[in-house]
Amino acid sequence: MDVKKFLKNILKYTVPSVISAIVGIVVIPIISRVFPTEDYGKINLFYSVGNMLMYIVLMGLDSALIRFYFEPPEEANKNKIFELALWTSVSISIILSLISVLFFSKQISNYLFGELQINMLIALLLYIIGLILFRLVSIEMRMENKAFLYNIQQILLIITNRVSFVLIAFYSTEYKYSIWVITICSLFFGLIFLLLQKNLKDLGIPKLKTRVLKKIFSFSIPLMPTMVMVWANNSVAKIVLSGFNDYESVGILSIATSVANIFSLIPAAFATYWSPFMYKNYKSEKEFIQKVHNYICMLSLIIVLGIFCTQDILYTIVGGDYKVSQPYFMLVMLTPIQTLICETTSYGIVLSNKTKFNLLISVVSLLVNYFVGYYSYNYLGVYGVVMGIAISAIIQLYLKTIIGQKYYRSINNKYKTIGCFSLIISSCVLNVLFYENIMIRILYTLGIFVLLFVIYNKEILSCKKILANYKGKNKN
Repeated sequence: MDVKKFLKNILKYTVPSVISAIVGIVVIPIISRVFPTEDYGKINLFYSVGNMLMYIVLMGLDSALIRFYFEPPEEANKNKIFELALWTSVSISIILSLISVLFFSKQISNYLFGELQINMLIALLLYIIGLILFRLVSIEMRMENKAFLYNIQQILLIITNRVSFVLIAFYSTEYKYSIWVITICSLFFGLIFLLLQKNLKDLGIPKLKTRVLKKIFSFSIPLMPTMVMVWANNSVAKIVLSGFNDYESVGILSIATSVANIFSLIPAAFATYWSPFMYKNYKSEKEFIQKVHNYICMLSLIIVLGIFCTQDILYTIVGGDYKVSQPYFMLVMLTPIQTLICETTSYGIVLSNKTKFNLLISVVSLLVNYFVGYYSYNYLGVYGVVMGIAISAIIQLYLKTIIGQKYYRSINNKYKTIGCFSLIISSCVLNVLFYENIMIRILYTLGIFVLLFVIYNKEILSCKKILANYKGKNKN
């Protein structure tokens, strides 16, 4: 595999992630200085629950669309699988919303918003439909390698979820107005991109034989709980806090997550290209895949150390009551870190069709996340909830790696990988103790960099060689 070509293909999909990081850096100072912590907590909870419910109603059919896009079963084709995913998920969304509004509106609304708000539940339905459209159309764009359209769509999704509600703050910072802005933008742009990608006249209910449907759903349904668990894991801390009516802490934790997720631009960009690459090349490019794993681990450790050392600069963008999240934001960052590393260690689970292990891992990590957060909240407050997030991320990292390697070996040196995992985790944990002591952080960072050069000496020399060749070509 040509390294230059590989990097160029990944870079094609980095635009939305880079813009997301820039938007985060621009928007966080505004949110933390304008929005009351309680209102922002409710806005962020709406966003998290909406995304989690989107994966429930999709029934794993988004993953089936990726899996069978190039190898559809029998008379099915990519268009029919797209239509199946679309109509199934929209229908389930409407049914669940009707049940919620008619029978459980008070309980659900009080839990999410602290008061009865039926119109917010209607907004949640429309928001979910908008997210479904975004999700399915973005998959098709990725699979067809339409990088430009994909980037535009993802940028608009970022604006919808991260910027649009901030603009309404000039009128009101009350959560209800922001939620309606997010909902309307999501549905509008979702429909626009569906029209650009598909002819609506052709979007009929697909006629597929029972055995074909069985094959598709037997693949997708076991994946659905896994995707739901991923989002539930990301949202459970906020759900625990809202259960204690601590919407202020939800808002503060949400800002900590936003700061930590500046790191997530890397896994988001990488996974976008890596998923189709793995399905196409896992047999022929095994050695290259092992090299990529080492580079990803090395890059993750470098970024963690960089953030650990320079976090004071990063936190100048955070204002008001939200600054109290600095001691624990790196523990929250363990979630996007494990997501990135597992992209190179856990594909054996999916490639061997052992998706039940992903479900089992997700269930275990979710339960740990919930029970640690719930039972330690009364003693440690938000720190107990964050501890649940961190332990859950570590469990996922190790279990996915161990099981994934059993079915597809992408690690050529397990001691190197274990060492990297340990250094990343220790850096994030030590931040709780030393976030105020810049000298200890600098000395620790320098010491770990020495270890990094020892562990990844081969990869560093390879990077130097690639850069030297690139400079040489440019001079010529």
